Amino acid sequence: MRHTLCTFFIFISSKIHPFYNDYKIIESTPFHLGLKVEKTFKCENNNSKNCTKLIKMQPEFMQVIKNFKLSAYGEIYVLGARMFKDHKLLGVGLNNFTYLCKNDPRYKNIMTNYSCVTHPHNIYLQWLVETGVIGLTMFIIYLFYLFYFILIKKYNEYSLIGATSILILFWPIMSTGSLLKNWNGIATFFIIGISISLIRLNKKIN
Repeated sequence: MRHTLCTFFIFISSKIHPFYNDYKIIESTPFHLGLKVEKTFKCENNNSKNCTKLIKMQPEFMQVIKNFKLSAYGEIYVLGARMFKDHKLLGVGLNNFTYLCKNDPRYKNIMTNYSCVTHPHNIYLQWLVETGVIGLTMFIIYLFYLFYFILIKKYNEYSLIGATSILILFWPIMSTGSLLKNWNGIATFFIIGISISLIRLNKKIN
């Protein structure tokens, strides 16, 4: 009952509160920053008048789904699939995604609406493209070992928290950063370290 009431109040707030309704959609496309809205607000120097501002935002989810090939991720994934097709076993090499996109005639014309990006924007696709089937297989084995270690070998009352954190980090159907980039890699492996440390927590408490 409590959850139903919360859901109801959130729905009502989104429909009634001015913050969620003081804009007008000008254009909605699947392209990067393809959602253009006109935001209405009180003018800074004259509160009796309304001012407007055009804001570019990330595209609407349904626009991306309906026109996936035209979206940024659609072109990136198509490029990644093409690279994998040509380098199935060992991949193109770590951090070579951008170089080949810009310099290899087989790939540099695939992305027509966007510039070349630094990585495939999906961890599993990145391992597949840059290290091939062998690298992706080893990465998946590593993930299975993490879950085995936390949920079976060293299971305790905190194991579900650690396993859930890792599952969220490595959920396959989403856009992700690159594990080879310092800031993202540090954050990811820091969370993995905390998740593993949780299984030792109750021993120290006891």
